[in-house]
Order: sequence, then C-alpha cells, then structure tokens
Amino acid sequence: MSRPQPFPLAAALRALRTTVVELLGQRRYRDCDSDRPDPGPLVLRRWLVHYAIMGGMVGLAAATALDYLFKTPGSYVPIYSPIRLLGTVAGLALMYGATVALVQRLRKPDKYYATTLLSDWLLLAFLWLLGLTGFVLEAAEYATLGPWVGVVFLVHITLAFELILLLPFTKLAHLVYRPAAIWFEEFRRERAG
Repeated sequence: MSRPQPFPLAAALRALRTTVVELLGQRRYRDCDSDRPDPGPLVLRRWLVHYAIMGGMVGLAAATALDYLFKTPGSYVPIYSPIRLLGTVAGLALMYGATVALVQRLRKPDKYYATTLLSDWLLLAFLWLLGLTGFVLEAAEYATLGPWVGVVFLVHITLAFELILLLPFTKLAHLVYRPAAIWFEEFRRERAG
C-alpha cells in the first residue's frame, strides 16, 4: 500500500500568488485590448472599466465591513475618516465603471458590446443604483435631508441583498468561479512542473 502524498503547499501558494497578481493586474483583459489596432482612450478600455467596477465593489465591501467593525451605529463619522474615504473612492470607481459600461453598451463600439442581454443591463443598472443610493445616504449623513432618507436606505439595502442573492445566477458568479479557475489551472501547472 502506497503512502498518500503530502499536499504540495508550496505549489498551492505559488498558484495563489499568480492568481492574486492576475486579478489585481487584469493582464488577460489588457492583452485583449492590445490585440486591437486602436484600443481607444484609456478611460474607455474594457480592462479599466472592469477594474473600476471590481475595485469599487471590493472597496465598498471592505468599507462596509470596517464600518460595522469599528463604528458605533448612529455615531458621526467625519468625511476625512480613512474608512469613509475608502468608501467614497470605491463608490466613485463603481459609478464610473457602471456608467461607462452602460454607455458603451448603448454605443456598441465593437464586438464586445454588440450583444447585450437583459441580465447585463439589469446588473449594471443595479450596480449604478446601488452607487447612487450610497452617495445619497452619505450626503444625508452630513445634511438634514428629511425622513425620505429611510426609504433611500431601504432601497439601497434591498439592492445590495438582491445582488448577493443573484450572485450565482448572473455574471457576478465570476467573482467566485474566475479566481477559483485561475488558481486551479495555475496549481495544476505548478504540480506538473
């Protein structure tokens, strides 16, 4: 009877490093743009728009988690608080990315935007509305905007939970399966040597 092989931890960690570098650098997206004769202005390139949406979502998730960990509910948070700044910058990135993606889908400048499903439109609209309601809530914290802010909060929370619930059934699923697929592929390569 043969002994089971120990788990190749070093190969797994190298694969994890490659995965993180790929996710942060968006190399494969940038390679797609470099194949085109004129990829267009930097602010409209698909990899940057995707990076803005991804970075915005990750930053907003981090800011929300940090807020719940370190902020007393109902307490005042100055606009210059690092957590608030993270949320604001991440929200701007999300709004920028969602706006450009929506406009590009309307313009259809190339094959990547030529076919857009209803689910694509709805996902981008959800992200855009989530960002907008987040900024309204942020403004409400510094100004007396009236009792309707509670309704905006409910819409914001409903959209956020709707996105979480729809994650496995929309293109958001690639938040989970894409990093996993990259890691498994790199891990297989590392083990093959």
